[in-house]
Amino acid sequence: MDKTFLKTVLAIAIPVSLQGVIMASLNMTDQVMIGQLGDASISAVGISNKLFRILLFVLTGIASGVSIYVAQYWGSKDRSRVRHVLGLGLVIGGAICLPFAIMTFFFNEHIMSLFTKDMAIIEAGSIYLQIVSLSYIPMMLTVIYSAVLRSTRHAQLPMIMSGVSVGLNVLLNYMLIFGNFGLPELGIEGAAVGTFIARTIEFAMMLAIIYARRLPGAYSFFDVFQIDKTLMKKFAITTYPIVLTEFFWATGEATYGVVYGRMGTSEITAMAVSEPIQLLSIGLASGIASAATVLVGNLLGGNQNDEAFLYAKRLFKMGLIVTISLSGLIILCASVYVSLYQISPEAHDLSIAVIIVFALLFWVKVSNMIVAHGVLASGGDTKYLFVIDTTTTWGFGVPVAFISAFVFGLPVYWVYFLLTLEEVIRLGLGLRRLYSKKWIRNLVEPQKDISG
Repeated sequence: MDKTFLKTVLAIAIPVSLQGVIMASLNMTDQVMIGQLGDASISAVGISNKLFRILLFVLTGIASGVSIYVAQYWGSKDRSRVRHVLGLGLVIGGAICLPFAIMTFFFNEHIMSLFTKDMAIIEAGSIYLQIVSLSYIPMMLTVIYSAVLRSTRHAQLPMIMSGVSVGLNVLLNYMLIFGNFGLPELGIEGAAVGTFIARTIEFAMMLAIIYARRLPGAYSFFDVFQIDKTLMKKFAITTYPIVLTEFFWATGEATYGVVYGRMGTSEITAMAVSEPIQLLSIGLASGIASAATVLVGNLLGGNQNDEAFLYAKRLFKMGLIVTISLSGLIILCASVYVSLYQISPEAHDLSIAVIIVFALLFWVKVSNMIVAHGVLASGGDTKYLFVIDTTTTWGFGVPVAFISAFVFGLPVYWVYFLLTLEEVIRLGLGLRRLYSKKWIRNLVEPQKDISG
C-alpha cells in the first residue's frame, strides 16, 4: 500500500475510529457502572439498548444516504447541493425519530415485557427507557450533521464532540448513579439522566462550532429546508433501501435479544456484558468503512472509476489486517474485562465464552461493513444490499437462533456462533458484487453502465 493511499485513508479513518471508540467507551462505562447494581439492572439497560439500536441503525441508514450524496457532490465540486442533502436528512430523520421517542416514552413497560418476563428487569428498564427517550432527538441531529462533516473531510469535530460527551457522561454517572458530590443516589435512573444531558450538550456544542467556524452545515434555515424535488426523488430511491436494510437488520438483532431474554437472566446478562466490548472493537475498525464511503464516493463523483475500484480492494485488505490483529487482543482481555462486573458466576463464564466467539468472527463483521456499507453503498448499490442483508438475517439468522435455542437447547454462546454465520454468507455475496463492478455509478450525473 502506497504512502499517499495510507495518508488519505488514515486522515478519515482515525477520527472516525476514535469517535467509534469514544462512543463505545460511553456504552461500556454505562454498563460497568450499572453493573455494580446487579444482574437485573444490567439486563434492563442491555434490553433498552437493543431498542435504541433499532432507531440508531435506521438513522444510520438515513445518514448513509446523506454521506453518499454529500461525498459525490463534494467530489464533483458542486458544494451548493450539500445543504439540500442535509435538509432532506433532517426532515426524514425527524419524521422517524419523533414518533419513536413518543412511543418509547409512553409505552416503555409494554416494550420491555416483549423481551423478558422478569418483573425486576421490566421495572428497571421502564424507568431507564422513559428518560433516555428524551435524548433521541439530539442524538438524531448529531448523527445527520456528523455524516455531512465526515463526507466533506471534517471528521475531527464529531470525534472531539463525542469525547466531550463521554467525559461528561462518565462524570454525571458517577454523581447520579451513586449519589456523589451531595447529589441523591438515583441508581439506574441516574444513568439515564446522565445520558440525556450528555447527548444534548454534545449536539449543542457541535452546532455552535459549525456556525462559528463556517463549516459545512452552517447554512441558513431557509437554505437547508429549501427542498429540491429532483434531488429528493434521487435521494429517496438511493436511501430507502438503506433505511429498510438497517431497520430489518436492527429488528433482527432485537429478535435475537428476545431469544436471549427467554433463555434466562444469566444468558441475557452475558450478552449485555459482551456488547460494550463488541462495540468498542467494531468502533476501532469502523473508520475504514467510513473512509470507503467517503473516498470511493469522492472518486465516483469525479468519474475516477478505476481509482475507486482500486481503493475498494485496498480498503478491504486493510480491514483484514486490522481485525485479525485485534481478535487476539480481544481474547486475551476477555477475562479481565468481565471481572469488572458484579454478576453471578454463571453469567461471568457465559460472558467470556460469548466474547471469544465474537473475536473469532470479528473479521467477518468488519469486512461486511467495509465491502457492503462502505464500498457498495458509495455507488448507490443499495437495493442489492437490502436483498442480501434482509435475506441473510431473516432467512438464516433468526430461524437458526430460535431452533438452536429452543429446539436443541444449546448454550447461548453456541446460539450466538450459529446465528452469526449469516455474516459469512453475506460477505461471500458482497465480495462477488464488489468484483463484478456493477456497483460503480456516478449518482450526481446521468448513469453509465461500466460493468463491462
